[in-house]
Amino acid sequence: MFTSAKALPASLTHRPTELALSMAAEQLYETLPKETRAQLRDLPDVVHRLEQDAQRMRARLNELQEALADVGQHGTSDPSIAPRHDRIIADLNAERDLVQQRLKDAVAALETIRLNLLRLHAGTGTVTSLTTDLGLAREIARDIGAHVDGLREVEESL
Repeated sequence: MFTSAKALPASLTHRPTELALSMAAEQLYETLPKETRAQLRDLPDVVHRLEQDAQRMRARLNELQEALADVGQHGTSDPSIAPRHDRIIADLNAERDLVQQRLKDAVAALETIRLNLLRLHAGTGTVTSLTTDLGLAREIARDIGAHVDGLREVEESL
């Protein structure tokens, strides 16, 4: 018997994409043969890191959206302040765009891992191709980590 989506709690029907992909990848990994899991032993760590990075980017994106809304609501009619106000908006927009791209990159890497795990289960994928994609995912995670560290340093200096 199926339960309608309306009858389910929101936490069961809506999850951030990165969480759903991470959970699916972990389940697929756990059902691989022991030897294959041994070859891909760092996969759970990479998936977990990408999920955390995506969650941080999503939280930062929400902060930036709120900041942009606040700045937009508090426009300025003072011509001496207008250039600074415009620069703040431009900086917030630029950071928002970068954070959005980092979020997309993390989610795309998680989806690639999930799809490769599905291919592995179906017998159409190889451990080698998945290992290559894990390397790319690690690079994405490093880039996002550097971005987060940079934001933390800026916030601490302010």
